[in-house]
Amino acid sequence: MAIVVVPDILESVVNAMVVPGVDSINFQIGRLEDVIQEQIEMGNSISLKDKVFPMVSVEFPITEISNASTSNFIIMIRKIVISTITNFTDDVKTRYKPDGAYKTILYPMFYEFLNQLAKNPALINSDITTFKYNKMDVPAIGAIIERSNDYVDSIVISNIELQIPKQATQGNTGSNTSSGGSNSSSVGGSTAVIVPDSPLTSGCS
Repeated sequence: MAIVVVPDILESVVNAMVVPGVDSINFQIGRLEDVIQEQIEMGNSISLKDKVFPMVSVEFPITEISNASTSNFIIMIRKIVISTITNFTDDVKTRYKPDGAYKTILYPMFYEFLNQLAKNPALINSDITTFKYNKMDVPAIGAIIERSNDYVDSIVISNIELQIPKQATQGNTGSNTSSGGSNSSSVGGSTAVIVPDSPLTSGCS
């Protein structure tokens, strides 16, 4: 019996993203100070400084909501930030032009992130229109963090709810296969996620 590890699921979602014009996406997860520190360290690295952005960062804590009357856990993620480097001299209108960061990078990343969430076999959600979340555009108005010269445009997803099954189908005789950072097994042509009573292992302290 394997544990569904939420950070692994999210990393597999980001790794599966395909966005035209974007070669690679930097995935970070942790407390805000951890994400900031990793950004600074990558920015100071000759080999990694060009790979900081675009970025998908997930901020702890991650909350698990359990209800005895339902067969699923609801996973509440407080904040996910999709961001890309920007020209600090651009005004807001420029950032939304056809060749600006929002239409060429951020919105394609946003919709592809939701699309890959819906496709992930460890999650119940299979239709991006069913996701519950708040979304906010944050055009850059200054350095993203102290000690950094990076100016970024971003989309902030807050309080998104994901669903994970509490238990796999009983009497499973299928062979285990790994997919999207989670362990699953084939049961009668469908995928059942194998989890104990609680699937959330977020590493949050």
